[in-house]
Amino acid sequence: MQNYATMLASPDLKQAICASDTRMIIFSADSLRLMTSSEAIRHDLNYSQAALNSMKVTDLLCDPDDEKFPDIVSQIRTNRTNDFRLNTVMQRSDGSTFSVALKLSLMQLQNSPVVVATIDAPQHQTVARVSEREARLEQIVAKVPSLLFQMRQGSTGLIQFSFLSGGCENLLGIPTESLYANARQLFAQIIEEDRESWSTQLRESAEKLEVLNWEGRIQIDTWKDTKWISLRAAPEDDGENGIQWTGLMTNISHSKSHEQSLRQSRAELADLYVHLNHEQEEEHTHIRQTLHDDLGGNLSALKMMLTHFWETSPDINEFLTQKPYLEKLVSRSLRLVQQISTEIRPGILDSGIDAALDWLATEQENQTGILFEFRCNDDEMALDPSLVTQLFRIAQAACANIREYAQASAAEIHLYDGCSELLMEIIDNGKGYPTSVQSDTPLNRRLREIRERVALLGGSFSVASRPGKGSLISLRIPLPEKPVID
Repeated sequence: MQNYATMLASPDLKQAICASDTRMIIFSADSLRLMTSSEAIRHDLNYSQAALNSMKVTDLLCDPDDEKFPDIVSQIRTNRTNDFRLNTVMQRSDGSTFSVALKLSLMQLQNSPVVVATIDAPQHQTVARVSEREARLEQIVAKVPSLLFQMRQGSTGLIQFSFLSGGCENLLGIPTESLYANARQLFAQIIEEDRESWSTQLRESAEKLEVLNWEGRIQIDTWKDTKWISLRAAPEDDGENGIQWTGLMTNISHSKSHEQSLRQSRAELADLYVHLNHEQEEEHTHIRQTLHDDLGGNLSALKMMLTHFWETSPDINEFLTQKPYLEKLVSRSLRLVQQISTEIRPGILDSGIDAALDWLATEQENQTGILFEFRCNDDEMALDPSLVTQLFRIAQAACANIREYAQASAAEIHLYDGCSELLMEIIDNGKGYPTSVQSDTPLNRRLREIRERVALLGGSFSVASRPGKGSLISLRIPLPEKPVID
């Protein structure tokens, strides 16, 4: 018990009382008005100090015999006793009550009589509160839509469960007592493909004392069902007793089903994109052939006929007068047909990717004045025609960004065959890409187009850029295995 006489002599009496973990109150022996109280009793009563300061001690007592409390205080003052004990009932702010044992001691504070009341709750009250809290915890655990657990792995590697909340059988298909007796039942349900990841993550969690974070499937034969389980647990080194994990198991089958549906939808969209892109390229080829073969052929035939007509009919002055204009018109139409054919699908693509990119670099240099250079480590690179087209379209988009945005004086296109993968780089010495680009700009749309084309090819794509230092677009595309020639 604390020496209250010493405390009362201290200038920090009020702070000492308020911070004490002993349940106590001090009230005036004259008016019974509360002067101060400890934090412990305020917590029990659920009152603030300001609220208590406006009350008398009798306002907290609800035993019928407490009507005699003023007489008891008078008796204490008369007898000047420091050890008067009283069993009574106190009332909380919410109206609930609890039994207490009071010890009343008379003190002098600044020449005024005060009573220090220390309060002890009987043991059964403490037990009741603990039981109430445990019951409340059990209710909360029972309502958690997951399985709370503790498991331990000893030095032999054997795993045992030391705690399992309700719902064990609903989640895992194993009765709680059965899993307590044999934890291997759960791990035997993990499907073959996921057992390695479980073993690896369990071992790493134990070695590094890092959170165990595993997702995998279990096969419940009784129900002929497969479930996705998420297991999250924090490890603790328990010395000779091994490692103990405390965590949560959750059924994530529903979210995994959504993930699978989403992946399938994305795969279907990717297939559709590939199909549409193929159809588009086929249509481009058809249009190019039509322009080149039919319309171009007709214009060429027309030019030849006009030339023959003028040569065989030199006396027709009116036609001779229009000859330069008609020749110019037909020649311009032929060039336009060739230009449109090239833009739709350059015929150089049929000669391979190295020839196509070399031609692209030359065309870009002629059109923009930017010094373009093409480098390739294999002049006879044999690739699938569809891959050739995709790589060319990627290079076209990158060159368009250089032409319209980079303000570069030089650029390079690199193509390297690494046997198992293809590396392509487009480099410029321009102003670099901005740190933030609006999604609706041509610059960002082309970068997104490149990223999507690379993703469809199963490759990786990156952009490196520094303000005023240019930019580097790099992509890696996996290549099919080449046949071994004996």
